[in-house]
Amino acid sequence: MRLPCGIIGPVLALVQAEIIFSIKTLMDLEGKPGLYEVGSEDRRMLADLWLNHFLDPVSGSYLNG
Repeated sequence: MRLPCGIIGPVLALVQAEIIFSIKTLMDLEGKPGLYEVGSEDRRMLADLWLNHFLDPVSGSYLNG
């Protein structure tokens, strides 16, 4: 899949949001051993925030800025 150059920044913002959320989750666990991942509900919440920020709610098209 090839993305238009103008959307790379916003796509990275979504990836960075999940990374930051993951770090916060790990810090909340206070060093408890185990393998963890961001849950589907949290991913959906991050995606909804991203969509509300970067997409036009009427047309569904990407907002340029």
